[in-house]
Amino acid sequence: MTNGLASGTKLIKDIQTDKNTFTIYGDIVEFNGMMYFVGYSEEYGAELWKSDGTEAGTIMVKDINNGAAFSFHGTPTTTEMVIDIRSGEKGSYIDNLRIFNNKLLFNATDDNNAKLWISDGTDVGTEEIAWVWPY
Repeated sequence: MTNGLASGTKLIKDIQTDKNTFTIYGDIVEFNGMMYFVGYSEEYGAELWKSDGTEAGTIMVKDINNGAAFSFHGTPTTTEMVIDIRSGEKGSYIDNLRIFNNKLLFNATDDNNAKLWISDGTDVGTEEIAWVWPY
C-alpha cells in the first residue's frame, strides 16, 4: 500500500513464503471497494487475489486450477471456467480486463496469438473481437 511516498509505503501481507517467486500480473483493479489482482506463486500458480487493504482482508479468491497450475479469472463463491480459450496446461494469459457496456473486455492468447475478447459471462456470449499481436 502506498500514498506515493517512501515513508507512506508498506507491505500489507506477505503472501509468498519463497521471497523470489511472487509476482503480480497485469493491473490491480478496484471493484466494489476491493482491489483485485492476479498473483503468481510456486505453490498456487497464477490465481485471482483480492484485498481490502488489510492483512486479514488480503486473500486468494479461489485456487481454480489446484496446485501450481495457472488460472487468471474467478469470483469468490461461484468460480467456474466460462470458456477454455487455450486448452492444455499453457493457459490463455488473460489480462487487461475492463468493463464496457456491462460486458467484460480482455486480452487472451489462443494457440499462437493474443486477441481481444468480449464476454457477457456465458460460453456462447464470449467471443474473439480482434487479433492483437502474434507470440
